[in-house]
Amino acid sequence: MTLECTTYVRIAEHLAPTVRKLRQQSEAALRRSAKLPPGDRSEIRRYEGLQTAIERCAVVSLWAGEPNCSGADGVKAAQTWESYGAEIVELRLPHMEGETEFTGVAGTGPPLPLSVWRSESDLPHKAMAERFRQLLEAALSADATGDAVVRPSGVTNSVLTETLREFVYRSPEEAMTALPVRYRDGSNGPSFPFRAVSLVDVAPPGFRRLRFTLLSIRHVEMDCEVDGAWLRNAKVSRPRLAGLTDQLVYETSLRQLRTLTERGPITIDMYQTGLETAVVGFYRAVTRHLIERPGTLAVSPHYFRGPGRFSMGSLWATK
Repeated sequence: MTLECTTYVRIAEHLAPTVRKLRQQSEAALRRSAKLPPGDRSEIRRYEGLQTAIERCAVVSLWAGEPNCSGADGVKAAQTWESYGAEIVELRLPHMEGETEFTGVAGTGPPLPLSVWRSESDLPHKAMAERFRQLLEAALSADATGDAVVRPSGVTNSVLTETLREFVYRSPEEAMTALPVRYRDGSNGPSFPFRAVSLVDVAPPGFRRLRFTLLSIRHVEMDCEVDGAWLRNAKVSRPRLAGLTDQLVYETSLRQLRTLTERGPITIDMYQTGLETAVVGFYRAVTRHLIERPGTLAVSPHYFRGPGRFSMGSLWATK
């Protein structure tokens, strides 16, 4: 059997200058990383590479017979070595001899999962819609726990848009509820308002009509058929935390919606694909605009189904 343990290795004298230099370089890379835009991991990758080189020096020293120590007494010994000017590296060794510690009760097997969810459909698309709807219902329920959040990562374009619309609808007896939006990378977008507006299925008459692709460059064959791209792909698709991209799309969309509706009510045909942050940010802005300025906007989603093919979704509009 093997154990993972931590040991402190005194670096061999001929490697000590190299380790000191590597440490200085890694600290500098860490400082530079704090100044980079969110999502830029270039300096973090450099830091990780330098730390790996330090660990290799420690392994070489250990194999060469340099002193090492572990446990509480090891910390004291390492501090003593450092006081004499030695370079010390904390090294984790995953396969040291020893008995592995087991938890639980022998003979009972692994613990059962708290719950198992199974879809009523065998079709992946319908199963995804069912699961996302169920999670939103649980988050909006009266007994929701502190984990009451929207998790849009990995949800397809049409399922995300249609399910959000379903829960944005407000009946007269319901009060608006805002839920945090949390992405797979752990970042949060602005809260999304649910039970917020009384939506209708048909756009009021007399609205002027515009056609947009949600993101530029995604479907260039449509450039001659639409009035423009709602968002610039080069600006939205940069490396950053998903929550920051969501916020950028939301703020940009809300500003553009207000500008367009100042000239009169408008219907937007939105041709969209599945970038979750763009979809959530845009329809949050649509919801917020419908709350603040009802009767001035209608959005008709069109979902990409293959080259040159889109299917129409449910209308986002109020009276």
